[in-house]
Amino acid sequence: MYFQSKLHEQKFNEVKQQFEGGLANDQLAFVYLATSDILREAKLINLNEGYLLSCSDFNPSYLSSSQVKLARLALHLFNSVNEIDGITDIIDSLDMENRKLMIQAIVIRAGVCC
Repeated sequence: MYFQSKLHEQKFNEVKQQFEGGLANDQLAFVYLATSDILREAKLINLNEGYLLSCSDFNPSYLSSSQVKLARLALHLFNSVNEIDGITDIIDSLDMENRKLMIQAIVIRAGVCC
């Protein structure tokens, strides 16, 4: 499985361990992106309270356009009610490292790994 850094992998595993019953694929895909190096500072997960962000809590005002697109993709993979730009628009806006993140998150959501 691809991680941006050891810290990304560590944070991903920390969140997974907080949920005793395990996480479904949609939740894992969200956690994977939310704990990534590019989105960790967006605080999409409140580890102290033990919950995943509700979509209404998302405030993208201080994020870059790439971060916003990845965050919206994370929310969409978690709850497909959230609208996102087309996949090609997202791909075109990301550098190669962040494209790898996007692809890995989609693979997790599809249940192909983890």
